[in-house]
Amino acid sequence: MVDAPASVSLQCYQYFPGVYAFWRTAMRIVGFDLAHLQSVYLAVLILNGLLVGSVLMRLIQSRSAAVFGVIWYWVLCSRFQGLEGIAEPIATVPFLFGLLCWGGRALVGARGVLRAVGLGVALGLTVYVRQQAGLLALGTVWLLLPAALRHRNPCSGKWTFLTGVPDWRVLLLLPLTASVMFGVALRAEGQGWEPLQIGLAHVGSYATRGDLIGNLYTIARTDESATLALFLCLGALAWRSRSQNLDGVEQPWREVVGFCAIAIVATLWQFRTRPYGHYALLAVPCLVIASVAVTSHVLLPHWASYGKRRQWLMGLVLAAVPLLVGSWRPGTLAIWRVIPDRQVTYRPLWHRQPDITRDLEQIRQIVPHGSSLLVLPPRHRSIHYLTGTRSSRHRGYGFRTRSLEELSWATFGWVVLLTAGLDETDLSIWGAEQIEDAVTALNQNGFREEVRLKTMLVFQRRADSTESSQSSIGQ
Repeated sequence: MVDAPASVSLQCYQYFPGVYAFWRTAMRIVGFDLAHLQSVYLAVLILNGLLVGSVLMRLIQSRSAAVFGVIWYWVLCSRFQGLEGIAEPIATVPFLFGLLCWGGRALVGARGVLRAVGLGVALGLTVYVRQQAGLLALGTVWLLLPAALRHRNPCSGKWTFLTGVPDWRVLLLLPLTASVMFGVALRAEGQGWEPLQIGLAHVGSYATRGDLIGNLYTIARTDESATLALFLCLGALAWRSRSQNLDGVEQPWREVVGFCAIAIVATLWQFRTRPYGHYALLAVPCLVIASVAVTSHVLLPHWASYGKRRQWLMGLVLAAVPLLVGSWRPGTLAIWRVIPDRQVTYRPLWHRQPDITRDLEQIRQIVPHGSSLLVLPPRHRSIHYLTGTRSSRHRGYGFRTRSLEELSWATFGWVVLLTAGLDETDLSIWGAEQIEDAVTALNQNGFREEVRLKTMLVFQRRADSTESSQSSIGQ
């Protein structure tokens, strides 16, 4: 059992405040024990899968296809770092509730108003949780496109309008309701506009890595089933639009697929400068919904008419595809490997390495609870949670120190310098030379070595030290 971490006040908000509101609520309900909090996050993943299945059930009326979609979603989550407690699945929960509320049905009349309001509220909460989740809201562009551009009779050559074309006054409710919901939630947070400003500034300060094409290729190789499904859907939709008469009859699945397709394309823009796999988790629910819906209505249009035994057999065959594709490649999910190797060996279980566990226990005994602590390399912010300390940063979170000269030495009283148990990412920016430089800088800026542990060094500010710096850690 880990003691409750010290209050961090405004030492947060690098993400939008919704994620912090979620975890504060979770901690009030289940406490601060890490296992309990992991169970909460697992419940979020389960809820996402069930919502994906519910949307599919409404669109295609096939239980076996919906079950396949649920299984596929969970597989993709495991492959795109979804088991690491990141914020994206939390953001997609309200988004999926919004899709379920709307269901692709016409936004006309009184019911259309209720659907628009429900979808708007969901989009507002989605953005409130994660800055980049705002890209999902761009799916509403599909609703704003003139109906004539989406439904043309190839026989007559005339444009025909979908029954119940969305009223522009109803469509205005989407951005209006989303903005109001976001503002109300931000007001409830009680910190004014500062969380919004911090979150936007933080996104802009991320380090760049790679380019759009290279990063997309990296993501595509993470799970080939998702890539194959994407191209399959595009091909099927192109074939359908050329070979079939779109007669103007309302078909909700087409509307949801169009919404999801634009949302998917929008979220891919994140990869123009960063190859982080977990960014794809914003698009995964949309990809699963669109792929299964297109497969059911275009490639297997008579699925619902099949017998139950045949439906379930086809569902099991389809479910085996994402489990088997790429399973021979190291670091991917196979039937016999629940979590990718790269995740098991380090990130989730980093603090459970015997040497690190013993050292963290000693730190809890040495460093007073609630003390301001600097962690080097700063990527390992979990140490604050595991030791009951608070960050030396004003806003708490950071994972990169570009220069030791950028540190504000007067803002913290303790330093933990990791010297072992580092992974490849750490060693690429924090090798033996950087550790030696850090020791020298600490000695020069009024710190003494308090204790030398097996995997880390602990420094404390000398009582007579008056050193101070001119700036803080750079992001």
